[in-house]
Amino acid sequence: MSKSIKTQLGRLIVAAIAAPAAVGLTGVLVSCLKDFSISYIPFFLGVLAYTLGYPVFKKPFYAYVVGHELTHVLGVWLARGRVHDMRVGEHGGMVKTDTANVWVSLLPYLFPIYTALLLFIYMILSIVWDMSKFHSIMVFLVGATWAFHLWMTLYVVRHNQPDIEQSGVIFSAVIIYLANLLVLGTLLVIISPELTFKDFLVDAVVRVKDVYVNVINCLTKPA
Repeated sequence: MSKSIKTQLGRLIVAAIAAPAAVGLTGVLVSCLKDFSISYIPFFLGVLAYTLGYPVFKKPFYAYVVGHELTHVLGVWLARGRVHDMRVGEHGGMVKTDTANVWVSLLPYLFPIYTALLLFIYMILSIVWDMSKFHSIMVFLVGATWAFHLWMTLYVVRHNQPDIEQSGVIFSAVIIYLANLLVLGTLLVIISPELTFKDFLVDAVVRVKDVYVNVINCLTKPA
């Protein structure tokens, strides 16, 4: 068996193991949304605003490509690699690096860089000034930038992305879905004064564990 086949087989196994966790986290997110907080309203207005504008206006593809390639760069740096060149164009971009792995390849689909940048800027400004009166605007923009990440990711993954094909389509789909659930859950925790990271994590652990127990019971149940 070749190394490539072993790698793809290993990733399929990882995807199979991770899939129940994605199911459990979906339940956590549904539960969070059922306990709807008024603090979510600006966030979902931002999501709605971008969603309604997405099919009307020209897709902001250049802005997406810039963010996409910058996220690759971030992944390379986190992996302690070096970036030798980065190019961005109207139809795509590329990063030349001495470090390439599946996580560097998939990071742009997992991490909404513009949302993270917005939160970082807001946090820095909050240290210097009282930004509380701009909180709802910030939450609205968080929703809009997250929707930008969501819809542009859905758009590009349908167009034969080399990052996804090289990483394995099934593996990539499971990891992308799971990571984006975690990102959305994290954003809801940040936005909501009622929901804490502890509550979110406890609920996630319980629900994910229950899904795995049910899967194991089904697999070990006598025919």
